[in-house]
Order: sequence, then C-alpha cells, then structure tokens
Amino acid sequence: MTRPRGTFAPRNGEDVPAVGFARIHRTTLPAGIVDRIVDRITRDIAVGGRRDAVTVLHRRSHLASSQAPTSPAPRLVTGAGGSARNPVRRSKTFGAARKKGIGMKIVTTLGIAAALALAGLATADAASFTVKYAHNSNTIKEDPQNVAAEYFKKTLEERSGGTLKVQLYPAGQLGDARTLAEGLQMGTVEVADIENGPMGNFVPEAAVWDLPFMFTSIEVAHKVLDGPIGQMIQKKYLDVGIRHMCYDDGGFRHFTNNRRPIVAPTDLEGLKIRVMESDVMVASMKAFGAAALPMSFGELYSALQQGVVDGQENPLNLIYSQRFYEVQKYLTLSGHFYYPRQVMVSEAFWSRLDKKQQEVLAATAKETCKVQRDTYATYAKTMAAELKDKGMAINELPLETKNVWAAAAREKVYPMFYQKIGRGDAAAGKALVEKTIDATK
Repeated sequence: MTRPRGTFAPRNGEDVPAVGFARIHRTTLPAGIVDRIVDRITRDIAVGGRRDAVTVLHRRSHLASSQAPTSPAPRLVTGAGGSARNPVRRSKTFGAARKKGIGMKIVTTLGIAAALALAGLATADAASFTVKYAHNSNTIKEDPQNVAAEYFKKTLEERSGGTLKVQLYPAGQLGDARTLAEGLQMGTVEVADIENGPMGNFVPEAAVWDLPFMFTSIEVAHKVLDGPIGQMIQKKYLDVGIRHMCYDDGGFRHFTNNRRPIVAPTDLEGLKIRVMESDVMVASMKAFGAAALPMSFGELYSALQQGVVDGQENPLNLIYSQRFYEVQKYLTLSGHFYYPRQVMVSEAFWSRLDKKQQEVLAATAKETCKVQRDTYATYAKTMAAELKDKGMAINELPLETKNVWAAAAREKVYPMFYQKIGRGDAAAGKALVEKTIDATK
C-alpha cells in the first residue's frame, strides 16, 4: 500500500502527518542537527517578522554513560499558551503567526525536523559499550591467546562500527579462571577466554572434559567438543548467567618436575604436583601416586622456585611462556589431560546489546576460537624444540605407563565424579561419561 506523502508510519503502524510524528516519537537527535533545526526555525520566522511567534524545539543533553544510556529523551517545549504534548496545535501564537503567512514556514521547518528525527530512528548509532576481554595466559605477543585476543579486538570494533570498544586484560590481570567466570556472572567482565579447570563448579557436566586420558588426539577432542555433547554443555551455561560461545585450545597437559624423569608408573609417587582448582585433577594425581596441591597460576613460578611444589603440569606453550624451564629440569610428554578453553560472554552484558551487536559479537567470538586453534597448532609444534634448547631434559611417557594410568583413572577417578557430572544422579553422570567415550571412537 502506498503511504500518503508527508506522512510517516510510527511503531503502532498508523500513518500520521510528519509534525504529528515528531510529537509522538520524541527522540534524541544529534546536537548539530538540533542546532540546525532551531536556527532554521528562527531564520524562517525572522523573515516573517514575528520572532516571538516561535514554538521552540528544546535541546536536552544526551550524556548517558556508554554502558547505560538512560538519559531522558528531549521534549518539545512551547512558548506561552502552548503544550508540550501538542506544541503546534495548542500554541495561541501559532494561530496569529499563520495569519501573517508564517505558519506554513513553521510547519515546513518542523516537517524537516520530523524527517530528520525519522532518519535518526532509522540510522541512529547503537548504544556504545566498553568490552573487557580477559584471559590469564601471558603477555607474549605470539602466544595463541594474545593473537586471538588482538583479532577479537580489531574485528569486533570494526564490525560494530565502533559501538563495541574492546579493552584487553591478559595474564590474569582481572583474576584467575574462577574469578573471571564469576565476573561474567556478575557482569563485571564482559568477555573472557577461560580454561576448563574450575568450570565444573558452575556447570557440573563440564567436568567430563577434565577426566584424564579422555581424548587420544587434539582432532578427536575437537570433534567431540564441537559435536552434540559439547553443544549440550554449552547451553547449560545460560542457567548460570554465562553465554558459552565456542571452544578453543589449551592442548594437552604434560608434567615437569625437578626430581626425576617420569617413566615408570611409580615415578610420580611422593612428588608434590601443582594442579588447577579442579576436583578431577586432584583425584587424578592421587590415582597416579602424586600429592596434588591446587594453586593459582600466578603463584606457580615462585612456588616452583622456592620448592613449595616439586612439579606441575601444563601445555607446552605455557611451560615455555611462563619460563618454567628456568625452575624445572624434567619435562615428560604425558598428555594425561586435554585442556579445553572457551570464549564466554556475560549474559547480563549480552542482554543489553541490540540484535546487530549480538550477531557481530557471536560471529567474532566463533572466528576468534578458530584463530586461536590454528595459532596454537602452529605454535605447539615448535615448543618442544624450544624447551629443549632452553636446557630441559625431555622424554615421552612410555605407552605402558600411559595405559597403566589410564586404567587407574577409569577405575578409580571416573566413578568418583559420576554423581557430580550427573548433578546428583550417578547413573546420569556415568551415562554422559560413557557417551563421551563413545564419541571419541
């Protein structure tokens, strides 16, 4: 249907005159446009000789915070005898002005104002937000986490037209993994790339990723994480105020220590090994014969240096980037845990974005995970050689030892976490673990 000229369709779908539209849709115009409108009205009326016969468009500053645009919209304010709700129709001076041929100029000019208002509604800038993106890896530019973070920042800012400004907080500047997850829940952190260690405390099913010797290769891990089981677990995070966007890579974890190479199944016995805040990891170390000490990542280097712990376990890129080769002699390529990471968004923050911003954020996050995975694959290939050059003695964990530990894990560790993974239902937890094992085949 063709709409009559000089009319606009407001949100309720009813065609109204342009001036009426301006009255119904009180919107915030950019200050420069408002200045031009007011100047035009003033000039038009001055030409007609009745500068006092003006209905003034009042500018109200729109100085809302970039995080919470709550400033009230501007009002149309009339002269004496007028009405804010109906400034033109009820202005007594408007009738007088009309007799002098001025009224049409006012209507025309206000029509221009209404058109500009409509354009403002159609093309107005979205609310702007600052996006804190945090991870607790390191500050090395070439590290996969930092390569991915820089990609996220550049891409999101460009695609959002500058309405989403990203501030990067690497190397645990905003806290450890658990603190970041809590920040997402509270909305104090907008986006974070978090390792899985503590996430079973938020979504119990996520603890299935922590089980030792669950995955035989990184390709198998990706297949399961990106498949139906991984997607099911992703959705669970919405219940705790977190939007899980995608999985990226931490790779496989390996042992370092200062006492001896790990070769036989008994070589871990008596060693104090730092682990993440993960019940699964603590139980696994005990099953392998070690004494597990949960400790924040930021405290680890000094703990190794001072002998508080004998060793630790981490992916090769972190062993290198954190300079553990300075305080550790032996590196055993054990691959006992696969170490998934994930890019997550605060649901409280997400709900404040408009649809376009949400689409841009989701697409950018998924691409960021791919960038991180690709960078990690390249980076990891060089790490063992780099660590050897730094003086570490490196050995592969013999398959016999790996099989002994894997059997111990499935017998002693897996059953301990059926109830947790199943949210109190051990049978459900066992079913999920077995389903995950089947998906790896």
